Amino acid sequence: MPDLGSRARRWLLLAALTATPLAGAEQAQPLHLLSGSEQQAELRHLLAELPAAPTAEQFASRLPAGRASVSRLTLFSAQSGSWPFEPFVHNGLFRSIAGYQAAHPQALRISGGRIDLAQLHKAVGNPAILRPHKDGYLLSYPLLIAADAALLVDNANLYLNANSGAALINQGQLRLRHALVQGWSGEHAETAEPGFRPFIMAWAGSLTLVEHSTLSRLGYNAHLARGLGVARSREQGPSVPPGRLWVHDSLFDELSTAVDASAALVRIEDSRFERLQQYALDLNDSQLAVLSNRIDQVRNHSGIRVRGRSQGRLEDNVISATGKAGIEVSEQRGDLLIAGNLLGIPTGSAIQLRDSGSEGRLLLLRNHILHSGYSGIDAHNVRQAHVLENRIDASPEYAISFRHPAPGGGRLVLVGNHLGGIGKALIRVEGQESLLLGDNHLQLAPPNQQALAGDLLPLQSLLLDAARAPGCFIEVRPALRRKGPPEPAPMSCPPG
Repeated sequence: MPDLGSRARRWLLLAALTATPLAGAEQAQPLHLLSGSEQQAELRHLLAELPAAPTAEQFASRLPAGRASVSRLTLFSAQSGSWPFEPFVHNGLFRSIAGYQAAHPQALRISGGRIDLAQLHKAVGNPAILRPHKDGYLLSYPLLIAADAALLVDNANLYLNANSGAALINQGQLRLRHALVQGWSGEHAETAEPGFRPFIMAWAGSLTLVEHSTLSRLGYNAHLARGLGVARSREQGPSVPPGRLWVHDSLFDELSTAVDASAALVRIEDSRFERLQQYALDLNDSQLAVLSNRIDQVRNHSGIRVRGRSQGRLEDNVISATGKAGIEVSEQRGDLLIAGNLLGIPTGSAIQLRDSGSEGRLLLLRNHILHSGYSGIDAHNVRQAHVLENRIDASPEYAISFRHPAPGGGRLVLVGNHLGGIGKALIRVEGQESLLLGDNHLQLAPPNQQALAGDLLPLQSLLLDAARAPGCFIEVRPALRRKGPPEPAPMSCPPG
């Protein structure tokens, strides 16, 4: 959890204090000066807790005992225990298998214990399925890790044959430690099924560990086959725990989407993501901790996309050169902290927020945004957000833009932000029910750049004058602005 400092804590507590409607005559005024003293910070109003994030201890698990057995599994849709392959019937996997296997499609299955690549090669004894290749092994069949089994790829290289429909499907444990897992399509880089590339898929109840490893040339733009995926099948009941994924100090290079996780427990730290096609990380309805990673060159979409009831934190990541936003949050219903990230040269806005309700808290803290393609932070239909101590430089549109499709939409806190080098107004707010401003440092371009736009423009003079009152925060309710010019606000704060 980041150290907010006494000033940021005071701002958040003040936001909580002023979140309830003002009573009596105060409700008729669109603008109020409020004290930010330590006395207010010590009042009996609790600060909402920052979102919990998965810890390393949640990924601890014992390996199954004994040597795993190896068998072949004939694939019949959801029958005979082969339901883990059913989602891939129409996405190219089975066509690729059919081009390699002469008989009915089969997969390799390990069950009832643990096994490494050398042991697996010896147990299979068939070079058409698994054989030595380059500095490791080439797998040419889909491989299913059963719920009671573990595949250990330690200090080894595993190549997955794109010409034969190779893939790793995990229901148990998959451990990659000082390993390379790479798609291979032969000398001419052409697969039997155009567009198909090998992938890794982990179902609910599984554990996938990626430590000091490299994943390369995996995934294609098809459901559950974009790279390293984690999801829950409709065949799995609610009693099955979520799939767990822990990535540490690893490299993901040339994948469609590096991590595509839904209804999962995800911790990704100290890793690099380079030359991706769709997203680096696409996280939906998951508990997440994304910490101290570097993301560079995402061709089509955003660096990180977070959706649904996801909860956790994105902290201290460096994200650059993305096709859309650096960080995209859509339809968010959980608590999310976005803190300490450095975001540069996205094609779109650096942070894009869309259609987030009041069920979850959204906190943007101490991010640094440079040279975004549109706005630094662009939000549409977001019910509530705290935007604290961010630095936004060199955006051609707005530094911060929050828009609601209709008036009366939610609460926004903008405190302690440094904004400069902006093409249009620094802050645009439309349709928000209430807004708390304080100690924002606004660097205006000469001769006449507007500081504020949208609903705040008619109040711009008063807001800028009031902002100069030391130690004050400004409560603004744009919807209550009267038709005539508002009366001047007092230039001294109420006593704390």
